Parts: sequence; structure tokens; C-alpha cells
Amino acid sequence: MFCDNCGSELRDNAKFCPNCGAPVTTVNKAPQADRTVQQPIQAAPKKKSALSTVLIVLIAVVGVALIAAVGVFAYALSAQNIDNNITEQIQQSAKAVQQQTSVTQEETVEETEEEVIELSSASEFSDATASSVLGDQAGHSYKAENVLKNDGTCWCEGASDYGEGEWIRLELPEKQMLSGLKIINGYAGTSKQYSSNSKPEVIKIEFSDGRSVNVDLTVFSTEKRKSTQDIKFSSPVATEYVKITIVSVDKGEYKDTCLSYVEPY
Repeated sequence: MFCDNCGSELRDNAKFCPNCGAPVTTVNKAPQADRTVQQPIQAAPKKKSALSTVLIVLIAVVGVALIAAVGVFAYALSAQNIDNNITEQIQQSAKAVQQQTSVTQEETVEETEEEVIELSSASEFSDATASSVLGDQAGHSYKAENVLKNDGTCWCEGASDYGEGEWIRLELPEKQMLSGLKIINGYAGTSKQYSSNSKPEVIKIEFSDGRSVNVDLTVFSTEKRKSTQDIKFSSPVATEYVKITIVSVDKGEYKDTCLSYVEPY
């Protein structure tokens, strides 16, 4: 038998428990092997509450939202970098265009300034050359420079025919504004020299800018041979020289075609 207080095994006739001293009031004669041992009842697994489910769902939603936010931020940052690159390229292109426009404007200003520079009015030629010159005869010279002064001498071309196509070029000291020419036609020395030699009838006047004009000259009578013809242009011309070419001739006794004087103004 066993002590009801501490469970120690007792002798059959024991009145007190030798272990704890408790009086023996009840006798349990069942052998140890016959004792029934109660197995602990296992608690049933607790069901997850609705609150836990909601919390899990909420955490999942917040996680997804956070991932989405990070993705959106990364995309926005990438897009901003692309926009910045595009903006920088546009700015560089605009700057290049602006620089080119500025250069073009400066060149235009320089060209304009060059065009508006006030040129002096032509008053005299500095030199003369010709396609051909008649050789000296009887002490008379017919060189091109003779037309630069009004002294009774002349330039006479030296071609074998009447000199159509021959020319004389008159240089200005610098680029100047030319409004017209004063010309004494033929060989105006003596009456015989004037009437015997040929005289230009139509001349072509060319300028250094490439423009040209054809002019009809008057063939005066012998008495008016020293008369000056005023050839006024329709508008002033900025030029460095004047080239006069004989187009047609008023034929005289001699084939030699002459000009006595040419003055710019």
C-alpha cells in the first residue's frame, strides 16, 4: 500500500508514513503495476483568428505596395535621367545653332559694314593699259596713257583692221564711286587728224564688279571735235577700274581708231 500524502510505499500494518509521518487512513493494496496512469490530454490546436488573417493580408498588401513604390521611384529616376540627357542634348544643339547664327549675323554685319563704307568719288585715273597700241609715227606717240590728259594727244589701237574688239583699261587709285565718264572722241588734235582717223561709234564699258553697259558715242563735226561728251550712268558704281572696248566704228580715211580723253566723275 502507499501513503496518501506522499505516495511512499508502506508496510501492510503501518499506521504512519515513515517518509512524511502522515497517518495512514486509507489502505491501497493494489500492486504498482495495476495502477492506472492517466495520459495527459493534449490540447486541441487553436484555430487562427480572423484578426491574424487580416493582419497577414495587410502585411502582404503593404509589402506589395512598397515594392511597387520602389519600382515607380526607380522608373521615375531613370526617366528623369533620360529627360536630363535629352534636355542637355537639346540645349547643346540650341547653343550650337545660336553660335552658328551669331557667326552668320557677325558675317552679315561685316558684309553690311563693308557695303555701307562711304567711298570717295572718282576724280581721275591713275594708270592705263590697252590691248594694242599703234607704233610711234613722225614723233607722235599713241600710248594708252595719252587719254589721261586733255592735251591734244590720243590713244590709237594697233590692230590691222578698224580695231573693233580692242580695249583700253583705266585704273582708279582705289575702289571708288563712279557716276559717269567725260569723253573726247576720235583724234581731236587737228582737223586733219580728226577727219582722217576712225572714231568709236559704240563702246562697251565694264566695271570691276562684273557689270557692263554699252554706250553710243556722238561723232561730232570737225569744228566741234574737241567737245566733251558726258556719259552719265543710271546709278553710281563702286569699281576699281573702267574697261572700254570698241564695239563699232565710224570709219575714216585711216583704219586707226582713236580716243583723245577719258575723265571719271
